[in-house]
Amino acid sequence: MPQQAGLAAAALAAGRTTLPSSSLRALQRLVGNAAVTGALTAARRRPVRASRSRRVVQRYASSEHKDLGDAATSRTITLDLWTGPPNPLNQTKKVTLSYGTVNALLGDLYEGWAQLKKAPAPEVERLAALVSDEQAARAKGAPVPAETQWETATAGRRTGAVQPGGATRTYLELAEDNTAHFTPANRERYTAAHKAALAKALEAFALTGRGDAAGAKAAGDEALGMNAEADHFLEDAFAAGHLVNKSMIRLATLQFWSGGVGTVARANIQAAARSDQARIWREIEINVLPSLSGPQAFALRHVLGREVAISRVIDQVLDRLQDQPDKLANLGAKLVHDYLNTNGAVVFSEADPSAGWRTFGDNSMAKGGSAGKAVTALKNSVSNIELAANHGIATVGGKPDVDAFLKLNNPWRLAPKFAEIPAGQKREVGTAVSDPSWVQDLLRTLVFAQGITSPLYQLLVENLSLVSGIIAQEERRTATRRTAQASAVDALLRKHSKNFAAGKGPDDADVAALARALRTASPDLAISMLDRLEPEDLDDDLALAIADRHPTRAGLVALDQQLLMALSAAMSGGVTWGGEGSAIDRIKTALVIKTGEGLVAEMPAGERGAAKKILTALHAQGDARARLGADAGTLVAGTARDVYKPKDLAVAAKGQPAATVLGVIEMMIFPEERAAWLVPYAAQHSDAEMAALDPALLESLAKHLPSGQQRRRYAAALAAATKAGAVITTSADIGKGAALRDTYRYTDHPNLARRLKGQPAAVVAAAIGVAGHDRTAVAADFVRQLTDDELGKLDPALLHRLPGLIDDATQRNRAQAALTASLAGAAKRSGV
Repeated sequence: MPQQAGLAAAALAAGRTTLPSSSLRALQRLVGNAAVTGALTAARRRPVRASRSRRVVQRYASSEHKDLGDAATSRTITLDLWTGPPNPLNQTKKVTLSYGTVNALLGDLYEGWAQLKKAPAPEVERLAALVSDEQAARAKGAPVPAETQWETATAGRRTGAVQPGGATRTYLELAEDNTAHFTPANRERYTAAHKAALAKALEAFALTGRGDAAGAKAAGDEALGMNAEADHFLEDAFAAGHLVNKSMIRLATLQFWSGGVGTVARANIQAAARSDQARIWREIEINVLPSLSGPQAFALRHVLGREVAISRVIDQVLDRLQDQPDKLANLGAKLVHDYLNTNGAVVFSEADPSAGWRTFGDNSMAKGGSAGKAVTALKNSVSNIELAANHGIATVGGKPDVDAFLKLNNPWRLAPKFAEIPAGQKREVGTAVSDPSWVQDLLRTLVFAQGITSPLYQLLVENLSLVSGIIAQEERRTATRRTAQASAVDALLRKHSKNFAAGKGPDDADVAALARALRTASPDLAISMLDRLEPEDLDDDLALAIADRHPTRAGLVALDQQLLMALSAAMSGGVTWGGEGSAIDRIKTALVIKTGEGLVAEMPAGERGAAKKILTALHAQGDARARLGADAGTLVAGTARDVYKPKDLAVAAKGQPAATVLGVIEMMIFPEERAAWLVPYAAQHSDAEMAALDPALLESLAKHLPSGQQRRRYAAALAAATKAGAVITTSADIGKGAALRDTYRYTDHPNLARRLKGQPAAVVAAAIGVAGHDRTAVAADFVRQLTDDELGKLDPALLHRLPGLIDDATQRNRAQAALTASLAGAAKRSGV
């Protein structure tokens, strides 16, 4: 935010209402002129109340891992941990944890056993206490520790004060990359870690045989700790929300969302927020406002009305989400994950593929039959380690054969291998149950749901608690980047801006030359240059120049993701000019494709067929978006018909307030069009009526009427009024004048609805959206020409939009009924 806006907000907050003009303009740009004018009086800060803590990350509650692990074994694990900074690394203390507590920490809070051993003792103790606190809270039905508490407990990792091999990513950063907790990755992670633990246990057995009791105990304890990591992922396998291939779910979400669902989600969320203002404003006050800059927070609290302020925050959150396809893909995965965890799914194990049970998920492990089955699997897993450490396993050629041992003693055989997803269709967990058509049917059901209980709205409200941490993280990254790139930015500006070289601002920077210079530069340098040129309003010019140097989609996809987002953001701010719109669309498509390619690469090589089909569809959607404006524009222009009814306008204008009539006159630019209605308007007034008109209107008529009788009449009336002392004070009301003019001068599209039949949903929506005057008639005619069966086959996003555009009750109800039936079908197909 520019510095002047901060000064303006600070002055207003201090009660000063006389501001430097530059500061006032900065705040006006932020929230609008009318809002600033209304804010120049003192505003009272409302009290902030505590928020109920919630778990919003995709995982079992840590205490559920603890419950399962502790039920499997009563053994404990003692770690010799560094006492933390500023102490030397050789200053350590013993920390003893239950097997279940280590289970909980490994995977979600530490990437593995090796990291936990390198962790500072105070951090481990804080996290273990949070696990116990959560366990006690769940038992009482009380609020569990907030996400921010887990993040705070790991915040020391950002300082860099960690020993080699220690964790460097915080809780939320780890949570961003949790694909390993989903099928089939969790099976691979368990198998690798369990085999490694078995190898260590066999080492303990060998040391016992050599008479090294101390070494055998140390190796046995190490094996148990390594297996605690493996068992975390075995536990995840029993959660309904983890039965799916997350990468496939995310790909299907990208395809679903790229079909125009964003407008549906936004409309439903905004509608829900309007009916839930007290709760969502409380969340914003607690979790969002403290992280914003002074002018932003002040505007939301004191300048904008409550409903508008809430709408702005939601729009910002959704805009950021829409511009980050990787986060958007995670949103779909979260919705699917939560749906399965809450509703459960019937599953079958490899050990007994005929006897199914219903498993649930995070915070619901006690439901269904999974808890006991998971504990049995965990007991087998721990037993494998103890058996190998105490008695060894069968050998082949004189060496222990772990693979042969696991064929007979693999705990994973007790985990779900098949699931009825959707109901009645038994498929193997992982990629097979992650069928894109099922995913997209389920997402339609969840995203189109309305009201404050809808999953999407609930997810947004819950995730507001993470906003402050996300903003703080982004600010740290930005500050670090700017500091690191400052000298390089200055060097380039001295070369390509004469004013900067002379000690002034770089307002004359040669953006074309900068774009050439940045082509081979690091993404951080390019982003920092965009930041530096933002105050000069040249960041959008530079962004467009950089984008233009990569004319192909492949060229844009090859760019760094953060740079692509920075380019889009620079051009999206303020008014979009020239080729910026098409460049933004190209960049957004490139971001989607780049994300999609990364997700395909995460898939097992033998399971990429369906994923590649989705990637092909994403390319096709990008091609369609590139043509969308031209296709819709051609249809609208080809059916346009100009309509002008000057005599009807003249009749309607008589008796209207002078300001409104003046507004009509001002809005008529071409003299011949103006004369066509102004002459009959003037002629219909008798001399007495004319004399009673507002002097400002007399003056305008005397000026704008064409030469002739009416002009002479009004010039004489104006002269008489002036001689009598009349004073001109009335000014034109442009808004009301334009509205009156547009009733009788407009462009309609009588054949547009017919031409839209059979067009892609996005083209239909775009064409109706720009139809203008007869938008509601076109929408009604479009629906009217379709049979009920044809309506039912329309894209749900288009069906969602149509009822709000149609005045005709019959056609509006038909469109709404078609949407309801479409969503009911999706719900039936996707149900578990």
